[in-house]
Amino acid sequence: MSTELYIELIKLIPSILWLVIAVVVIIVFYKPIKRDLLPNLAGFKFMDVELSFIGDSIDDAMVLAEKSPNYSQWRVEISASDKKRAINRAKKNLEVFRDAKILWVDDYPESCINERKMFHKLGAEIDTAKNTDEALEILKKSTNSKESVYDIIISDMARGSEPTAGLDLLNRLREFNDTVPVIFYVFLLQADKGIPNRAFGITNRIDELLHLVLDVLERKYN
Repeated sequence: MSTELYIELIKLIPSILWLVIAVVVIIVFYKPIKRDLLPNLAGFKFMDVELSFIGDSIDDAMVLAEKSPNYSQWRVEISASDKKRAINRAKKNLEVFRDAKILWVDDYPESCINERKMFHKLGAEIDTAKNTDEALEILKKSTNSKESVYDIIISDMARGSEPTAGLDLLNRLREFNDTVPVIFYVFLLQADKGIPNRAFGITNRIDELLHLVLDVLERKYN
C-alpha cells in the first residue's frame, strides 16, 4: 500500500470508532430509548406542526350540527380566536393526552364523530356507550375500589324521551364511584341552570369541550 492510502485509512478511524460507539449505545440502551426518548422526540416534532386537525374537527362539527333539525336552537358560533386558543393550548399540553382514556356516552354516537376523531388523534383512547345501563356496566367492570380506568366520562344529556338521562347516569355512577369526572356535552345548553351538581362541567361547544378535557387531564398530571 502507498503512504497516501495509509493516511486516508487513518483519517477514517475516528469516523469508524464513532459508528461503533453509536451501535453499542443503541444495543445497550435500546429499551430505554424506545420507551422514553423516542416518544418525547415524536412529541417535540409534533408540537412544531400546526395541529390543523383540531381546527378541521371544529369546523366539521359545526357543519354537522347545521344539518340537525334543531340547529336553529343551538345558536353557537366559534370565532377564529377561540379556535386558535384551543389549538394553542392543546399544542402546549400534548403529553397529557398520552394514555388518557375516555368513556363517551351518547345515543347517537355519529353526531359526535368529529369530536371523537379529534381526541383520538391527540392520543386519547375512547370507548363508547349508547345508554346509561351500558355505560354503567362498562364502568363497573373497569372500576376497582372506587378508582376507574377512565379518566373522563363525556355524556349527552337528553336521550329519546328522557330529557335528563345524563343526570340519571351521573347520580347512579356516584353511588359506586365518586372520583371520575363527568363532562356533559349537550346540543341545547341552558346556561342559566349552571353546572349540574357533582359534574365537572357542561358545554355545547367543541372548543370548550377540549378546554374542559384539558382541565381534567392537567389536574391528573399536576
